[in-house]
Amino acid sequence: MKRLLWMSDNPTLATGYARVTREILRRLSERGDYDIACLAWYDDVNGNIPPDGGYAIARGGRDFGISSLSGAIREFNPDLIIALGDLWMIEPGCMIAKESGVSYVGYFPLDGLPLTDRWATLVDAMDEAVVCSSFGENAVRQIESKLQCRSIPF
Repeated sequence: MKRLLWMSDNPTLATGYARVTREILRRLSERGDYDIACLAWYDDVNGNIPPDGGYAIARGGRDFGISSLSGAIREFNPDLIIALGDLWMIEPGCMIAKESGVSYVGYFPLDGLPLTDRWATLVDAMDEAVVCSSFGENAVRQIESKLQCRSIPF
């Protein structure tokens, strides 16, 4: 079974990213295709299982997982990391994942152009990009990346 490490707001919180995390991880867990762990931001939980979950929640801190991602990679040994958040939130995780040799998917909103060189470089470093609108999908394609991009609305 493949191992998925998801990074975003703690799914037990009342934020938009937490809601998306909660719903996607619940559905993935129900399918049974992945062994799932969530590196959760903005909460002090460690190893709890949410009532509707079926996946472990590990403490990701308030630094978007920067201080805990390397340890989570060593402990959980994921095949894939998916990070949900704004580009500035998921940037450090992408760099750590790439240094560790783990496939990385960024799932992010994109609602403005042009993409700065910084964000274009980040998106190009991802193994795959998932955006939440057709506008975002078109914007990613404009950077002439070889990257596969798809849109999954929130």
